[in-house]
Amino acid sequence: KVVNLNAESLETALHHAMAEYQLDINITAANGRLIHPREWFVVDLTTIEEIAANIISKLRMQD
Repeated sequence: KVVNLNAESLETALHHAMAEYQLDINITAANGRLIHPREWFVVDLTTIEEIAANIISKLRMQD
C-alpha cells in the first residue's frame, strides 16, 4: 500500500531504476503465445530497499 505518494509514479520509477535487473526471458504459454514478463527482476532485497528508499525520498521532495 502506498500512502501520500502517486503509486503509478512510484511504480514507473522503480521499473526504470531496476531495468538492469529485469529478467530477460520468453515464456511460451499453453496457447502457444510468447510472453515476455516485464514484472520479474533478479535482485537482492537490500538493493530493492535502497532503490525504493531513494525514489520515495525524491518523490516526496517533488510535493
